[in-house]
Amino acid sequence: MKLQLGIFRAIYAYHYKDGRKAQEFACAALPSSIQKQCESASQSDPLPEAPMEPGPREQRRVRSLQPSIWIVLVLAAALAIGLLSRSILFSPDPASAPTETPQAVDPIAEPEAETPEPEEETPEPEEETPEPVLLTDAAQIDKAGEEKLCQITEGVIAKNVESSWSQAERLKKSEYVGFYLLTPKSGADSVQNRLILVYRNVVNIVIPAENVDKTLGYYYTLSFENVQIEPDGALIPGEGQEPQGRVNADVPGHSFYYAGYKGRIDLYTALVEPFLGTFDVTKVGDLS
Repeated sequence: MKLQLGIFRAIYAYHYKDGRKAQEFACAALPSSIQKQCESASQSDPLPEAPMEPGPREQRRVRSLQPSIWIVLVLAAALAIGLLSRSILFSPDPASAPTETPQAVDPIAEPEAETPEPEEETPEPEEETPEPVLLTDAAQIDKAGEEKLCQITEGVIAKNVESSWSQAERLKKSEYVGFYLLTPKSGADSVQNRLILVYRNVVNIVIPAENVDKTLGYYYTLSFENVQIEPDGALIPGEGQEPQGRVNADVPGHSFYYAGYKGRIDLYTALVEPFLGTFDVTKVGDLS
């Protein structure tokens, strides 16, 4: 509508011999992007104002400018029509255009690093600690094990001498003789083995006021039950049991008794013979 009105006003102004108004109307009809160029061109080359009754010279000048004015008008009309048709053809339909919701993007944010899943560690199989085993054979007792048993027995003997003996009594000798090993023949039993260590002690009793000087020998034993052997061969003897027998020194007017047995036969009869029916007996050392 603006284009048509501008062209009409420009033609009207030119028809009545007003060239400046025709230029202004023509430029105003153009799009805003080229209006300034049109206005600066019209200012640099304005159309003269024609008098109401021009002379021949002015008529010739006006007629000479007629083609340029018409060219401007035609070009303006063509340009306007072209822009109008282009906007109609290529303008998108707002109803049919897809609407996309823009997603906010943080340009500074770094991509999240993937956390690697921890590798499952294969547990190492636990080493089974070998358990001690019961003593079943005299060959399982090595020299170190035998020495350990002797140290235990000698410690008990020394404790008894210190705690129970009088000043008249003196241990002259205590020597290791050997041991008996008793193991069950068959079936389960509360006592899985019995180890009997044998020592021969010699005691000297001296009472000067009574002219007493007597020497007595006897067999002392210390018995261990359910003895175990460690995987490295070490012995676990447990607590020892002292003999039940008693030996009398026979000193008139005095009572000197010692835990043990007067001879080997007495020892064997008391500690070994009762178990011959259910236990196998192995003897080690000078016990014949």
